[in-house]
Amino acid sequence: MPKRQAVAEFLLGFFAFPVCALFGVMEAVLFHWERTPWKAILCVAFFALFPLAGAIKTRQKSLIAGQVAGLIATILIYLAVK
Repeated sequence: MPKRQAVAEFLLGFFAFPVCALFGVMEAVLFHWERTPWKAILCVAFFALFPLAGAIKTRQKSLIAGQVAGLIATILIYLAVK
C-alpha cells in the first residue's frame, strides 16, 4: 500500500472517531438522555464504535490505528477539559 494512502486512512480514522462520538452526544442531548446516563453512554458508544467495527471487518490497519489514536486523543481532551 502506498504511504500516502496509509497516512490518509490514519487521518480519516483519527478524525472520524471524535466526529462520530459528537453525533452520539448530540443525539443523547436531543432525546434528553442525560437524566439516564446509561442510555447516553450506550448511544455515544454505538456511534463511536460503529466505524471501528467496520475498519476491523475490512482489516485496514492504518484506519484502525487512526481510530484508536482518535479515541485516546478524545479521552485526553475530555479529561483536560473536565
